[in-house]
Amino acid sequence: MIKFPSDTIDPKKKDKDWILQTGKAIWDESKTFSSSIFYHGRDKFRKYRDYSNGRQPIDKYKNMVMPLDANGVRPDNFQQLDYTILPIIPKFKKIALGKIDKIGFNIVATAIDSIARDDEEDYFAEQKAKIKMLEELSDVPNIESMLDLKDDDPRSLEEIKIKQEYSYKHIAAVEAEKGLKQVFTNNKYDQILDRVKADIFDFGVGGVREYFDENNKIKIRHANMENFVCGYSEEPDFSDSHYMCEVKPYSIEEIRASGEFKEDEIEEILKQRGGGNTRFDRRGVEQHNDNKILVLEFEVKSFNEPAYEKRVNSFGNKKINKTDYNKKSNDKRTIVKDGYKVIYKGKWIISTDYVFDYGLCTNMKRSKNQLKETTFSWHLMAPNQDQMNFFGVTEAMVPIGDQIQLAWLKIQNLLLNAVPPGIAFDLSALENLNLGHSGEKWLPRKALEMYRQRGDMPFRSQREDGEPMNTQSIIPIQNKVAVEINNFVNLVNGFMGILRDNIGFNEVTDGSTPDPRTLNGVANLAYQATTNALNHIIQGTKFLNENVADSIVIRLQDAFGAGENAYKKALGINTERFWKVLSNITIHELSLKFEDKPNDEEKAVLNRRMELAEQAGQITVADSTYIDTIDNVKEKAMVLAYLVKKNMADKQAMDMQNIQANAQSQQESAAMTAQMEEKRLELEYGYKSQLQREQNEALFVIERLKSKTRIDEADIKEAGRAFTKQLENEGKQTIKQMESVKDNNKTK
Repeated sequence: MIKFPSDTIDPKKKDKDWILQTGKAIWDESKTFSSSIFYHGRDKFRKYRDYSNGRQPIDKYKNMVMPLDANGVRPDNFQQLDYTILPIIPKFKKIALGKIDKIGFNIVATAIDSIARDDEEDYFAEQKAKIKMLEELSDVPNIESMLDLKDDDPRSLEEIKIKQEYSYKHIAAVEAEKGLKQVFTNNKYDQILDRVKADIFDFGVGGVREYFDENNKIKIRHANMENFVCGYSEEPDFSDSHYMCEVKPYSIEEIRASGEFKEDEIEEILKQRGGGNTRFDRRGVEQHNDNKILVLEFEVKSFNEPAYEKRVNSFGNKKINKTDYNKKSNDKRTIVKDGYKVIYKGKWIISTDYVFDYGLCTNMKRSKNQLKETTFSWHLMAPNQDQMNFFGVTEAMVPIGDQIQLAWLKIQNLLLNAVPPGIAFDLSALENLNLGHSGEKWLPRKALEMYRQRGDMPFRSQREDGEPMNTQSIIPIQNKVAVEINNFVNLVNGFMGILRDNIGFNEVTDGSTPDPRTLNGVANLAYQATTNALNHIIQGTKFLNENVADSIVIRLQDAFGAGENAYKKALGINTERFWKVLSNITIHELSLKFEDKPNDEEKAVLNRRMELAEQAGQITVADSTYIDTIDNVKEKAMVLAYLVKKNMADKQAMDMQNIQANAQSQQESAAMTAQMEEKRLELEYGYKSQLQREQNEALFVIERLKSKTRIDEADIKEAGRAFTKQLENEGKQTIKQMESVKDNNKTK
């Protein structure tokens, strides 16, 4: 067995020969412990993929239903069967993957470095100060503009609490999310993820690879598990693996285009290659093609320990310089070795002594809190992995699927060999059938014709001499094929039940017709049970996404550090929009999570609550629209509760203001009424006083006229009464006008 070269050597000695020996050791070891998985177990993987697509070979069923005879010939009746595969397993696979696809995720980036935490504390301290000033200076016009409050800034301490717990994002986190979404969109990551989910469903393991391509763009592609090679691992994400590889078919032209081989070396490669008489189809699965060469593209973890010399120079200054790896410490110097993990790469042409595109990997990914660690460009996930054994859902369905297919073939065989219903008849009884006193006898043929045409059959139970005869001259023979077919159908239904139970499905979720009387609560429990059965794929995909997202953010930081042009190439865009947005990303450490989007049931509950709140006038249409933009269920519920509480408080404050305004209006009206009454009395008193003075003056005038003109007393009295009447009429008119004014004021 080929051994791995030592890691604890001078990094300068990890040259072409070191990498070539590593490639050979990887290949030799992988054939030993992983003979039944990945590339070396690709036949098993291909088998499960064929089953999940309903394309498994039919020869096994032919041999199981009717083996070949001694001459190697199968009976004719079985040659006529339709061996088309029933799409039972593909049906369950489509339903399962469709259900998984409904569970979406949101990218949530969080800046977790000390600088970001300080920025967050400063932001909320500033917001709290602004809110206190807003409360104190609420009467000042344009106070929000003066305080520079933006539309999304909180307006109360409760809003600050909600934002702090759910919606606050540091600018670096916002930038990272935008960059991630752009990279995922450029690479059609949703489609890649669909293939990964199918791999986990079929094989129990799936993965992707992310890297910088030859144009320095960040690329993500699906990793074909049938061509994969991996070191031993006990972690679901294979993070403790020593190496990761893929077997790729290369053409002679691609090998020559690498520019690393001379023509005589190309000829030698053709002689030694491991791909002769090997074929590959469009999926990279081995097919027959003499023009393809097998190449092992690998990455292997190693440990480098560069040596540094610490000494004091002639001026008494301490100096640290890189030095020879094998140099030893002495009285004048101290040799320090500070190790860190690295990744070496190579492309080894299998079964040869040639390797190309080798060396220390560039752009190794290192998070800011673990600078001595690094990760592969491949990302795998096997949710149920146990010491390199993983089990897919398809693998669990294969035995039951085979039994269902066999039962189907048996049903076809019964139909092909079915004998139509017939009759058994007693010739002696039919020959002695005498139909009357004339002695005429029927021939058996005529009796059978009557039976077939009319279903009637005359018979005699005694002979003419009184001896008993066979009373059933014709006995119908019933065909039992329907009973046997029904037995097989029941068997298929039983296998379907076992299949559903085996993978966690039920009649509500497997696409069959459920009982229409099933209550919603029971149906929801059935849906949840299926979701639980598929949870390992859902969570595995989620963790894989987080690992990929972490790596992409580090690559974005590397691209940004390399300059604007490198960054634009990395994102595959030619605009400056993202370059300006991501100006703050390189100095921060980010945590990436994929958060579950709310499911249909959670959305329905929240929507119902919103409808009730809107009908009760507790929230507005604008509030509902705003809540709909929030993906986090907890934040949605909290914002809804806050808006209801806030709107009700605002409504109570408005009602109180209206009550106070009405009370003040009534007080003002009563005061005005009192003032008008006082004025009326004042006017009335003045009028009466004036009337009395005028009456007195009139009497005085009359007395003077009596004495001067000696007018007849009767005429004088008449004149006085007329004058007095006139004055009374004028006074009454004035009083009516005053009362009219008073009534008008009361009405107001």
